[in-house]
Amino acid sequence: MKKRIFYLLMVMILAILPACNKDKKKLPNDDIAQAITDFVPIPSIQTVTTKLELINPPKILAVMPGTAYKPGADDQRRSYALGVLQADLMLAAIVGNGSVLDRYYEDYIDLATALNLEKQAAEVKTAMQDLVRAGEWAEISSACAQLKQKYEAAAWDSAQYETYTLYLLGQWVEVSRLYSVIFAEEQAETVADSPFEDGLWTSIHKNMQLFSTEDLTGSNWFQKSYNEVAKLAELTDSPSGFIVNSAALGKISAMTGLINEIIAKDTP
Repeated sequence: MKKRIFYLLMVMILAILPACNKDKKKLPNDDIAQAITDFVPIPSIQTVTTKLELINPPKILAVMPGTAYKPGADDQRRSYALGVLQADLMLAAIVGNGSVLDRYYEDYIDLATALNLEKQAAEVKTAMQDLVRAGEWAEISSACAQLKQKYEAAAWDSAQYETYTLYLLGQWVEVSRLYSVIFAEEQAETVADSPFEDGLWTSIHKNMQLFSTEDLTGSNWFQKSYNEVAKLAELTDSPSGFIVNSAALGKISAMTGLINEIIAKDTP
């Protein structure tokens, strides 16, 4: 069963990349082509989900969204939404809750269908349901992590850096938002280890600076979300150090929540 679901997930991954990037324009000149080499890999959200594994499941479930995230009506925002749902699926697998996983997975399937992946989406859904019925939560968690890792690698290796960055942005916005809500009250004014790797938001921000697809960079939702990412980078990557307390977590929660809202609802 494990081999079967990993195979199906890989099929889905390979099929989704051209669909997510079908509006990608050719690079306009050699200068932009050279700049592409400056895109940098973004750390994995597993640095945060590992910390969340130590939290009682009810605390995680209490802050998870009651409905699945809905993207705006273009492929770039669908790529972002895929990242958001990826984070939600991973957390649902961590807490071992089938009904919550289904809550997001149904929309994950709908999103895949919108990207012309009807056949692959149906196959993956069936395989995941089999694992849920069997209560194989360790395999479900591994399958979600494999999907994430394989998708990221495929996007990076094929130089689809905008798709890669938007997918990771969706993951990090969602997991940061949920982490901040969970820990905001508990942290109070005490200093704790930062859940964010040094330079995380700066790396995302720099990658977004290199985007060259005109209908993307000229959109309202991109410009507004780009500004919020810049604020996150300034807050968490401050030269004086990032102190994790209730005030800082409140700011992170507000900014990441706003990014989700902008990308879901703002006009092109």
